[in-house]
Amino acid sequence: MLSSEKPSRTVPDRLRAIDWDDDQAASRHAHSRALLMREYLRRAALWAKTYGAEESWPFFDIASAAPFVTLAPTTLDALDAEGEMTYFAKISDGYPRHSPRGIVRRRVEDDGRTDDEAFTRNLRWEPTEYLKLYDLGHNDIGHVRITEIEATVFIEPLMEAHRAS
Repeated sequence: MLSSEKPSRTVPDRLRAIDWDDDQAASRHAHSRALLMREYLRRAALWAKTYGAEESWPFFDIASAAPFVTLAPTTLDALDAEGEMTYFAKISDGYPRHSPRGIVRRRVEDDGRTDDEAFTRNLRWEPTEYLKLYDLGHNDIGHVRITEIEATVFIEPLMEAHRAS
């Protein structure tokens, strides 16, 4: 790529330059096209797995598989915190991933400190020992890692009910 070319323009320009009616070119590029298709399928599988859209793979609208639930300030505030966060749904019989007993998150701050918090009936994140106790063998209630969007799906109805009251 020439230094004057902008990467954001290179791909669209190359796509526009394709002569879709040139069957001979299609034959000449069959191997590279197969490689590109495999790469597309690999990436689509990763996105589908991340957003629970495996049944729609390989051709799906990723934007429709990860719609954001709300823009309500109280819910968005509930998701804000310092550090890198990983969310978990507490699951057991009768409480599957999409309707968990509760959610917890692990925050890893820039200095490496780890804080575990549960979203409580007080509609806020409060310290919890759940993840540490689970690792020590107190695992009557399991958990699975969830996305921020899945955490929002859990939090939003609680916040909405509070706003309505």
